[in-house]
Amino acid sequence: FGAFFADILEKGAYTGNGRYQELGINEKYLSAPELYEEIGLGPTLRVPNRTFLQNAEKFESEYERRKALLHAGTNAAAEEFENWLSVKRQDAANGIPADYFLNGVTNGKSTSFVEAPLAVQQGYRYQFEVHLNDIAEGENHSFGMLFTFSDAQYLIHWGRNLDLNKPNQRNIHRRDRPRVGEWTELQINPNVFKNHRLKSPISITFISNKSKAVQPYAVDVRNVRLKTNRHKVPIGNLNEVAVALLEKHLAGEASNADLDQLRKAYYTLHAKSPDQIMLRKSYYAMDNYLNGYRATPATISAKPREVKVLPRGNWMDESGEVVLPATPEFLEFAIASEQNDRLSRLDLAEWITHRDNPLTARTYVNRIWGHFFGTPLSSTPEDLGLQGEFPVYPELLELLAFNFMESGWDIKQLVRSILMSEAYRQSSTSTPELDELDPYNRLLARQSPRRLRAENIRDNALAISDLLVRRIGGSSAKPYQPDGYYQHLNFPKRIYQTSTDENQYRRGLYMHWQRTFLHPMLVAFDAPSRDECAVARPQSNTPLQALNQLNDPTFVEAAIALSQSILLDHPGDDASRLEYIYQRVLTRNPNSIEKNLLKEFLESERNRFVETPNDAKAFVASANFTPSEQVNKIELAAWTSLSRALLNVHETITRY
Repeated sequence: FGAFFADILEKGAYTGNGRYQELGINEKYLSAPELYEEIGLGPTLRVPNRTFLQNAEKFESEYERRKALLHAGTNAAAEEFENWLSVKRQDAANGIPADYFLNGVTNGKSTSFVEAPLAVQQGYRYQFEVHLNDIAEGENHSFGMLFTFSDAQYLIHWGRNLDLNKPNQRNIHRRDRPRVGEWTELQINPNVFKNHRLKSPISITFISNKSKAVQPYAVDVRNVRLKTNRHKVPIGNLNEVAVALLEKHLAGEASNADLDQLRKAYYTLHAKSPDQIMLRKSYYAMDNYLNGYRATPATISAKPREVKVLPRGNWMDESGEVVLPATPEFLEFAIASEQNDRLSRLDLAEWITHRDNPLTARTYVNRIWGHFFGTPLSSTPEDLGLQGEFPVYPELLELLAFNFMESGWDIKQLVRSILMSEAYRQSSTSTPELDELDPYNRLLARQSPRRLRAENIRDNALAISDLLVRRIGGSSAKPYQPDGYYQHLNFPKRIYQTSTDENQYRRGLYMHWQRTFLHPMLVAFDAPSRDECAVARPQSNTPLQALNQLNDPTFVEAAIALSQSILLDHPGDDASRLEYIYQRVLTRNPNSIEKNLLKEFLESERNRFVETPNDAKAFVASANFTPSEQVNKIELAAWTSLSRALLNVHETITRY
């Protein structure tokens, strides 16, 4: 069976003869890094996100709405733009150009640097073009740029280490030298000069050598210049279009339309006010969702590896029989390769879904049934067959499997038929007689209450608070997790960057999954590590789960958002608000005992925060969710405590 997959081209797959599978097989593909979309992941294809969207038009209007908000800008961004433009006009009035060209810089000897303190103060990088001549491509050589100040020298050099061994000289080694015979543009950030950052160098000298002896070789230099802050912006640099618009404005030739276009470019790419940054992140999240790409693994066939039976599973024992692709012969309608007619993975796929093979449909239907009823028709979905439990209703399993195949493997139709059945639409309320006769509800005389899965518990809290982003597809999301959680992972070191845009509130399905080291919230609620296939999940009940629901930043933000919606959107007394939040979280009305407990708890928290208002502010500010200025912080803190308690109730995370 494993021989069906022996022709998959795998990077690093050992062939058993001291060579790796990719060597000598399709070598051009594997030796060309530019053909990998993501280095280290093997062959991938870039596929437009729209390929996976069935309702892209639905999001076009939302995309345009976010774009309009971004271009309109916030008040803070507008003020920031005007201040930035005023500074640029002042720079122009002071005669500061975009570039100070340093004439007279030569190769191999010191030259004077024209004193220009204003230029140095406004400069943010030295830039020049270099052309290396008269060198064999493989020859050992280097060149450098020597900046001389009154009390120190800085040698920035490329290629082989170039050390002139002079006192007060600091060597800064850069990446490999440019290619021979081509003009290459290089740059130097004045920050490398440390406390000489705002001082003018006495001279700038280009130095070069080749081989081991320090001797000059031909190097041409041109366009040596100090670029100023004229085109600098708070975030990044102006692009060519925006540069042209700014210069047009500074020359007094820009129209209102030109200035409006420059303003939009500034809002879109460069404004740093927090509210404008949020608009930018929101816009780009939707832009990536509609117009971005995702990397999809590509399977490439190569010459099949030799596959042998492993005696007692010992992969180092090569005495086993050489085998070709085949299915287990004890199964009916088994297929096997002939010596000159090797079966492919397509043959395997057709065999698995063959009309005369009911095993696939039975297995899948059994798992789907378990998804909606808690326990499958056969309680051993990972071992369906003679060694597992016989289905409690074998005729039902056969009927569903038959209809599933007849529908063309239509999963939606299968789900619809289960959800519309009388068995599924029963109440989960039990009776003492049923509890004694059928405690595990194998007779399907009622619905089965069960706790939500780990991912759904988080989704449920976000949905209740209206924070959940429901759009389908797109890249992975990285919710909050403790700092340093990946510190023990090596080769390579992992750096976890929490999502700061709307991806923070996407469904658990899209959570980043570090195999064997998954998110701590998922671990707490029994999600599998994915080291191996897990058809069924265990279910535990631990104090750590309650602590997670109380203190995980996602749940705290959900509680704050829920409380804010109650205070802003549901005016009234505490009693009406308590009934509303109970309905919102638990989808039922509280009884008299629950009402009194909730009211007492709310009053207790309210009094506590009235006495310590700073605690209320700190409590609300502990999450990244920024509440409205219209909400009283003490009231918000008190209701947030209540919301946290309700989100932590077992009934909240149980499906009845």
